[in-house]
Amino acid sequence: MAGIEKRLISKIINTQDFETTSKAGVNPHCFHGDAKDIFKFIADYYARFGSVPAKTAIERKFPKFPLEKTGSEPFEALIAEIWERQRYDVLRTAIQDAATLLVDDTGESLKKLLAGIQQVQEIDS
Repeated sequence: MAGIEKRLISKIINTQDFETTSKAGVNPHCFHGDAKDIFKFIADYYARFGSVPAKTAIERKFPKFPLEKTGSEPFEALIAEIWERQRYDVLRTAIQDAATLLVDDTGESLKKLLAGIQQVQEIDS
């Protein structure tokens, strides 16, 4: 689990504030592996009960999740870092896919690269 994912999830749990993250458009697709499952659990719980699950509920459901102290680091900084990582992941995948196709089909390679750029533009809008 990436550090930013762990810090943002910990911030949500520690502050019992899911709304800030939700309003920023952060969703399970912004996470990987266990972090994706934990974020989805929090989002589903929030949708169902209108609140963030208690620390004890998270600890029971995900006993290996190391809840971090998040201190005064603002949500906005964490969310900006999640989006930066999301842009990186999308571009990396597009470049890798384009490079694979480049030898055999430059047109398809270009389409993959442009699709990745468009996805990044959608993240930024």
